[in-house]
Amino acid sequence: MILIRLKILRNYFLFCFFNITLCAGLLFNSVLSAPAFFNEVESAYEEDDVVKYDMDMNVMSETYTDFSGISYELYDYDSKLRISGIGKIEKLPDHLNLATVNTLIIENGISAIGDYVFFGMSRLHSITLPDSLVYVGEKAFDGTKYVSDKKDGAVYIGNVLYTYKGEIQKDGAFVIQDGTKAIAHGALLARTEITDVSIPDSVVTIGNNAFYGCTSLEKINLSDNINYIIKRI
Repeated sequence: MILIRLKILRNYFLFCFFNITLCAGLLFNSVLSAPAFFNEVESAYEEDDVVKYDMDMNVMSETYTDFSGISYELYDYDSKLRISGIGKIEKLPDHLNLATVNTLIIENGISAIGDYVFFGMSRLHSITLPDSLVYVGEKAFDGTKYVSDKKDGAVYIGNVLYTYKGEIQKDGAFVIQDGTKAIAHGALLARTEITDVSIPDSVVTIGNNAFYGCTSLEKINLSDNINYIIKRI
């Protein structure tokens, strides 16, 4: 009888020892895996400069910086796109959802906007361009609400003469407003009614094909400060 009880006690202690060892092993593994878990959490939050969330984890803004150092910050809550950096905007990031953007702010430092960059952004009605901008490419803002809502006459975006809507006055003379820094690509393309253009001294750049096809153009009063005439005018 005593021998049987001893065997039972031995088995009980072995069972307890086995369970204690198993629990200790699981606890040890949990401790080892904890740093990996926290690293994953940390790495997710390290991307806060790319994706920012509100208290309900809704995306507030996304930031993307391209290979040239141009940064694009899209604010989802008010459909605003802010662009900063130095140099030329060649194209917009493909992965950002820009279909609903209605406000564009380009900060000082951007000097040029490439062809068709904002083309077809039909909800874009507010555009702020910097003083540093001296070139706007072909149809860069065509199809935007900003341009389509403009009445007939010269269309300026910031300090850039972008295009002309409707018919130019009967005498064919066209005077570009003071303070204009750039004439966009194709701004007055094929305006056959133009005979005379006056360009203020504030203009430093004339874009490609700005006056191409203006077959009646006889006189251009050029700015003394023009630094660039892009290809043919």
